[in-house]
Amino acid sequence: MFLTFSVLFISCSTEPETNNDSFLVKVDSIGLSKTIALGDTLHIAFYGTIGNNGGYAFDRFESNVENNSLGLKVWGTYKSAGAQAAVMVYLDGRTFGFVPTTKGDYTIVVYQPGGTTIEDSVVVQ
Repeated sequence: MFLTFSVLFISCSTEPETNNDSFLVKVDSIGLSKTIALGDTLHIAFYGTIGNNGGYAFDRFESNVENNSLGLKVWGTYKSAGAQAAVMVYLDGRTFGFVPTTKGDYTIVVYQPGGTTIEDSVVVQ
């Protein structure tokens, strides 16, 4: 009987349940310089909507450099914990910095939900 009571007591929490889910953010556009000098930092600004209430937030950038191609993913997170403020959450020009190691043309590839991409380029002199 003690064991049954213990299991029921532990499983019946009065705290609201919190659930965190990561997801790939749909980026509407990016902004970057068309040319930079070798050794300078390329700042890439991201624009788009992360979510439609206060439970959504920016999580992280994920990058992969292969030859002269920089692949980027923008991750968001959703935290469901009761009522959320009715506000739109945007990337608002959040920036990612990248320092190229060689001169040449670099392709910037931003991976989107659904398998699409946004691409742009920069010349490193």
